[in-house]
Amino acid sequence: MRFRGRSASGTPRELGLLAAIAPAPALPMLPPEAHGKPVLVLVPVHSGDPAGADEVIEPLAALGRPVADLVAKMPWSQANSMLDAIAPYGKRMNLRGGYLPALSADAIGVLLRHAATAPSHPGAATSFNLWCMGGAISEDVAEDATAFSREGAAWLWEAVSMWDDPDHDPQYEQWATTVGEAMRTHSMTSGYTNLTDDRGEAWRRGVHGSEAKHQRLRAVKAAWDPDNLLRFNKNIAPATTG
Repeated sequence: MRFRGRSASGTPRELGLLAAIAPAPALPMLPPEAHGKPVLVLVPVHSGDPAGADEVIEPLAALGRPVADLVAKMPWSQANSMLDAIAPYGKRMNLRGGYLPALSADAIGVLLRHAATAPSHPGAATSFNLWCMGGAISEDVAEDATAFSREGAAWLWEAVSMWDDPDHDPQYEQWATTVGEAMRTHSMTSGYTNLTDDRGEAWRRGVHGSEAKHQRLRAVKAAWDPDNLLRFNKNIAPATTG
């Protein structure tokens, strides 16, 4: 993970990368002795010229001897659904997350420490996902052109818990809250709003980026929803006049 943090800035924009710390699922392509044990999963998706894909992915393959190497040419629809098996429908779930300006050793340490303390129950799973930002999502459109903020974000981190028994809700919620608090000093004030609960007015004013953008969003809300009917999901209050 430290290698990825150092080398991400030199990654070609044709390479998308997800790095995850998670228990290995009981899938037939993985050896039985790995099932349920924590592993580092690297999911590269190269969308450029196939002739250059091996050269781009080689540094990842050289990091160590993988438990399984499933990299292959495939249609985008298949690549986009390849992780569906580890997130089956009907699970109870919570999320926490944020932006990182860099994948620092301190941030990696926090993630690894909390991965080791995650709750564990039959049929449940917790994971840390690290998404490498850049490319079209960060570089092709100005920060102020959209409500979605991403300026200065090198990585997006998320902590995901999935479980079955409602009696375990408090345990997983407490773990997620602890992770979020521990990562706050490493995370940016802007972020991806779907990855966390509403943390209050100050958080809402900063999660979309600048104060100027927040005021523009309030003006849009005043124009289209002046009575604040749509107010139950990380609400942006309408701007007031007078």
